[in-house]
Amino acid sequence: MLHVLQQASGINTIMYYSAVILYDAGFKDPKTPVILSIPLAGINAVSTISGLFTVDRWGRRVLLQISANACLLITIAMTAVGFFLGNQIPYSIGGWVFLSLLGVYLIFFAPGLGAMPWVIMGEIFPNHLRSTAASLATMCNWASNALVSQVFPILMGSIGVGGTFSVICGCIAFAAVFIQLFVVETKGLTLEEIDLLFNRKNEEEITSENGTNEENFSRKENYLNRGNRNATENNSDPRPFA
Repeated sequence: MLHVLQQASGINTIMYYSAVILYDAGFKDPKTPVILSIPLAGINAVSTISGLFTVDRWGRRVLLQISANACLLITIAMTAVGFFLGNQIPYSIGGWVFLSLLGVYLIFFAPGLGAMPWVIMGEIFPNHLRSTAASLATMCNWASNALVSQVFPILMGSIGVGGTFSVICGCIAFAAVFIQLFVVETKGLTLEEIDLLFNRKNEEEITSENGTNEENFSRKENYLNRGNRNATENNSDPRPFA
């Protein structure tokens, strides 16, 4: 799921179509958007390397949370700029604003949503399933990449920059909620300890379900016992024998 959310956050559409985005945002010279897309790729590469120095210090889950929440705020700003382009925001300014927002987006995306799904993928699967599960996760990543990259230009042509980034904003908001609720921190744990962690969580869930069933059965049994006692009392004759 993390790999699907990674692609739904729009990273590869930004990398593939950055020149188109910058052109629509205000850089109307055909050469300028292409030239300006080069430093964006450099920012993405350098920011990914920064994840090497923070993954074991801050943790996988923390990096994902920081990345998702920061990217959410940035895409909200992109959406606002996209809707106001040409009206309240002139194209001569909007292009540079959008370029700056794209750069900041990549700084926060790369070490978190960009790198951590690959790190977590190599840790959470049990040994006997790791190769198969990792292959399926990679397939989901590239399938999502293909889908998003095909849909993005259609959205840009139909609902514009602001509308397109509002869709991306919604996807990142869902990713932030998913990370908060379901991603488990694995910092400092060996593969064996991670297996034990997930096995313990499964056992706790099973125990909790069994406990609930036992409580329901106990309540039902008490109810039946009370009913039997009431029936016995009602059927008994309180008068003494003649």
